[in-house]
Amino acid sequence: MDIQYLFNRTEKCAIINSVMIILGADHDLPISEQKFLEKCFKCLGLENDQQAFNESMSMADTIMFKTIKAFNEGQKDFVKHLWISAIGADQKVANEEVAVFIKMANECNIDISDFI
Repeated sequence: MDIQYLFNRTEKCAIINSVMIILGADHDLPISEQKFLEKCFKCLGLENDQQAFNESMSMADTIMFKTIKAFNEGQKDFVKHLWISAIGADQKVANEEVAVFIKMANECNIDISDFI
């Protein structure tokens, strides 16, 4: 099954929002991270969807956390792996990105014990 069918539009926007938060944590968005974000949009079936981008950008953190927190374990596992990939998208690991990852995982009840 295609990943894009596992999530509704709001859930997809929450995922994109969370990835953007991790990528922007170090206040640097090199080309490699921009390309990673494009791949996320494509993977979720939102390629070239400006409205989805706008919805993701304007989504309140509380809504994003609440949405992802309600995911089933399989969906949370997908998000966790996406976040881990986002941390290394530019071939370096920024401490700020890791700190945001840990905070968001705790907020969304995502088990990252295998990461730490």
